[in-house]
Amino acid sequence: MQNASVVFSLTQVIDAIEDASVDVQWFANAETGELGCYDSRYTTMEEYDEYAFEGEEWLRLPDDRDRGDWRNMRDFAYAIGGAEGDELLDAIHGSGAFRNFRRAVERMGALQSWYAYKDERISELAIEWLEDNGLTWNDGRHENLKRDWRSLLPDALSVRLQLEVLDCTLSVCKLEKLSHGLLGGGFCSVTCTDEEISVVCETSKVPEDAIMREDGLRALKVKGPLDFGLIGILAKISTALAEAEVPLFAVSTYDTDYVLVKDEHLDDAIVALRGNRCIVG
Repeated sequence: MQNASVVFSLTQVIDAIEDASVDVQWFANAETGELGCYDSRYTTMEEYDEYAFEGEEWLRLPDDRDRGDWRNMRDFAYAIGGAEGDELLDAIHGSGAFRNFRRAVERMGALQSWYAYKDERISELAIEWLEDNGLTWNDGRHENLKRDWRSLLPDALSVRLQLEVLDCTLSVCKLEKLSHGLLGGGFCSVTCTDEEISVVCETSKVPEDAIMREDGLRALKVKGPLDFGLIGILAKISTALAEAEVPLFAVSTYDTDYVLVKDEHLDDAIVALRGNRCIVG
């Protein structure tokens, strides 16, 4: 029977559930508030005697089976969605699921988000268990255990990019000197270095004296303006196009980014980007 004066620590219950494994099972004493565990690897030690927890006052805490580690990985993948979610789902099938999942999440820069998601699921399980057993508890969790996992996602995963296809056909050219006529309107991006003058402009405006030129490019504009603090925007786009074997040429401005692809690759680029949670209109 529960002692009404006993107040359990939610943090300790969470820690016990997280520690549970194939070998370790935790118990809570409803009369004293004590937590204890049985570890099958140390059966010769008195403090790990499983019979010590047979009394009615001892309640079995959720274990690794109740915790549903694989299910949590699957649900996190579904919550991420898009190509990244598909990659995480692929990682958890077959041998080495936990290791492969962690590596994939780390590559995406979403490891802290995953930890927060897992903490949230375990916290929910602990609270449900305490309430189901009519136990009194206090919430002394550190703020790290209350983090919003979505707020910790890298921008490329949390922001759904919107892109539009520009109507004009563009060229990339290399010039000896810059022609002022290039800046008279329409798309034009100029880069000057110690070695060269490189221009991206509408094909109809390429100077006749261009040293080199590459024609037949179409531009996908990321709808902005984009905050300078955003991380991984171009990386998300370039990864999607690389997987679709679509070469790209990127141009960044103060407000946003442009991705240029060959006209014959435009349809493949749009399909690849839409498959990676981007909106292309």
